[in-house]
Amino acid sequence: MKKTLIVLMVSIMSLSLLSACTESTKPTQSTVNETQKDKSNENNLILYENTKYNFTLNIPKKWSGKYVVREKDNNITFFSKANQPGGELFNIQVWEKEKWNKDGDELIKLIHISKIAEQGDTVYTINTPTDVQYDNQDEKKKTEYLSMADDINSIKASFKLK
Repeated sequence: MKKTLIVLMVSIMSLSLLSACTESTKPTQSTVNETQKDKSNENNLILYENTKYNFTLNIPKKWSGKYVVREKDNNITFFSKANQPGGELFNIQVWEKEKWNKDGDELIKLIHISKIAEQGDTVYTINTPTDVQYDNQDEKKKTEYLSMADDINSIKASFKLK
């Protein structure tokens, strides 16, 4: 009886975990439509413009066709297309200043997150994944992901509020 109960509990926990993982990867809205625009500029960069949250980023032109942007709630997440599912490169999160002031210091200790801007009652942060987001068995996908990940600091530095 005890053994059956333990197996049942482990099964339920596993199913809950799997359904939670599946749910979190489904964006409610893709921002690759009206909330942002990609515009090329003369510096071999793609200008990413988010009109909902009023900021821009400079994305290396070598990323062209290799990434997708998804928006869910107050998160704007950039993914490597080749490494889907998974492939998260970085996430811009928009916070209410009060919530960031309450939770930010603790989050900085736990995950790769940093504050990149503040305007009025809004704080903007950037974070990168804490786990592996590429297919370790596929050298081409791994190399592409790591090459893109190397550009994140320059993308972070390009963040500008409009």
